[in-house]
Amino acid sequence: MMNISMLRLSIILVAALFYQASPAPWESDTTSCCFSYTSRKLPQSHVQEYFYTSSRCSQPAVV
Repeated sequence: MMNISMLRLSIILVAALFYQASPAPWESDTTSCCFSYTSRKLPQSHVQEYFYTSSRCSQPAVV
């Protein structure tokens, strides 16, 4: 009886460790926001791609 209890406890502990080690929750926030800005214009030839920051950011920006 003791061996079965220890086996169950071991399985529960291992499952708990793997659950905590998952990379990120399903709805994790990966929003990129800018906290410093420049007003200088970049030459268009230097821009390869860009994106707008999320509306959740305190200040709008183009990265």
